Amino acid sequence: LTSHATSLAALLRPFPWPAITPDLRIGFKGNASEVIEIIARSCGGGVERLDGIRAQYEDGAWALARASITEPAMTFRMEGRDREHLLSIVDRFLQEVPELKRQVKARIA
Repeated sequence: LTSHATSLAALLRPFPWPAITPDLRIGFKGNASEVIEIIARSCGGGVERLDGIRAQYEDGAWALARASITEPAMTFRMEGRDREHLLSIVDRFLQEVPELKRQVKARIA
């Protein structure tokens, strides 16, 4: 074990932490299953379907959408390298559902 004059925090500073949203619950009274299918067809990336839809992108970013079973809402969650990258993931993931995209981006801003 060696000692360094530089702290761990200082060593990690050049590496930005990923930007991760909390669960974003968006009120939605439409057909959530239909919206999830629209997202699945247009979001790009590798699509997984376990509980809703999760898209994994080639740069390590991901996005998730699922319908609530307890209220008329959908939950979204995304991860990107930084805030700008996260916003571009929102654009890509929700490109065919502009109203939801607008609401998700408003929660991130």
